[in-house]
Amino acid sequence: MSAATVRRPTLLSGAALVAVVAFAANDATAAYGGLALVAAVGGGLLAVSTGLATRDEPAAVFAASVLAPAGGAAVFAAMGLSVADFPLLEGVLDPVVLLGVAAGGFGAAAAFTGGVGGGAVGRAFSVVVATTVLPFLAAVAALVSQLGAGTGLLGRVPGVARLLADLVVSPTGGPVDVVVFVVVIAATARALAAGVDAAPLVELAPREHRLRVARASRYAVAVCLSVWRLAALSWTLVFVGFVAGLSRSVVEGVPDPLVALVGALASSGPVRVLALAAIAASVLVVVALKSARLVAGDHRESLRRVAPTAAGGVLAVAFGVAFADRVVARARRALPETARPALDDAAAAFGDPVLALAGLLAPLAGLAALLLLFAGLGRLRAVPQRGAPAAVAAAGLVLAAAAAGVQDAPREFVFGLVAAGMVAWDVGEYGVGLAAELDRGAPTTRAELVHAAAAVGVGALAYYGALFVHDLTRGAAAPSTGAALAVLVAGGVGLAALVGALAE
Repeated sequence: MSAATVRRPTLLSGAALVAVVAFAANDATAAYGGLALVAAVGGGLLAVSTGLATRDEPAAVFAASVLAPAGGAAVFAAMGLSVADFPLLEGVLDPVVLLGVAAGGFGAAAAFTGGVGGGAVGRAFSVVVATTVLPFLAAVAALVSQLGAGTGLLGRVPGVARLLADLVVSPTGGPVDVVVFVVVIAATARALAAGVDAAPLVELAPREHRLRVARASRYAVAVCLSVWRLAALSWTLVFVGFVAGLSRSVVEGVPDPLVALVGALASSGPVRVLALAAIAASVLVVVALKSARLVAGDHRESLRRVAPTAAGGVLAVAFGVAFADRVVARARRALPETARPALDDAAAAFGDPVLALAGLLAPLAGLAALLLLFAGLGRLRAVPQRGAPAAVAAAGLVLAAAAAGVQDAPREFVFGLVAAGMVAWDVGEYGVGLAAELDRGAPTTRAELVHAAAAVGVGALAYYGALFVHDLTRGAAAPSTGAALAVLVAGGVGLAALVGALAE
């Protein structure tokens, strides 16, 4: 038995987990139609992409950057379309139900791909962020082009660029010099950190001094990064104070020698020239060394870093530009009648490519936020380290049941989701236990089939038992506020204890 934490169940238990989630998604189609299946499939695609993101092969990361936007778009499209009809306040929790179904699909697929646990979600977050670079730049370029065509903005770009360059190089003698100086210092510190980190200083140093040079290099990088962070924070404070007119009152409370020193440095042209020269030299060192490593044959890591931008990013840009009119037309048809004039006005003002690219960026941003939230839950140990796929699938189905129950959904639907969550957790956890105690190639088919059948029987018993109790208490009076609060608190304590026990 391996000492490593086992997250994926055995093959047969994983297949049973997929079957249970598929049953729940099919049951949800009675209320949400095809949107439930779209959400479940989208969650499965996300699990495949998170699993691929953990691999070192550039082709795997390439595929992850394509599948992650597709899965995220499917999930968010299903959630958005579930509340597209007016009145919006009816079924306001429908997106939460479909998000739970998507989480069920994610957990079921992760039982085979390993897409949850072990930092997989965090790596997928990095891939999604890298994928958004090109669509974001393309959206900005399209927006600038559209505005420039209507207002002549592009003709003013060279003049504005010259003005900014003069402001950076030549001090004006006014308070704005402090703001520009802080920006230059922040950029210099960050560039020096990158240059020192990339330069082969230790290899070039004499052998007897390499340990000292390595220590000095690490210290210099740490100092530069600290200056970068402090300068970035202080720039925000200085800018706010300058705009709000508080700079004079703040400066009056600072000792005169310090004010004189900062003013002299901020108004010094040679200091700025030296800082800009340090930035240029650092950038040149980084670019030269990176290019040399790529030419020398270090292609694997370079391709792995470029793959997300070159795959999903290029595909998103090409799709958004080539099919901009179709994307906007489909979005217009999906919107209610009262919201279509606003979309028409936006299309007339910014153009279809800008709206299409923004529409592609929205699910990517939402997916990045969702992955970041999920990774944060993993850091807080809210997701069990052992059997994470089954835990995610079960929690998603129970979340969907809770959201549907709040909206007075049919009792059969709510109880069915809860029972499916129970069976999914039990089957997946049993498969993880077998994988942890025995080899995955051990003959466990009979034991798994018996356990799966027993789990389904218990789930069916719980389902019909809940229906019986519901029918039995239908005419009973509502409980008092105190009793309901006590039950809620007891349930919360029990849930917290259960999560804490499962996280071990």
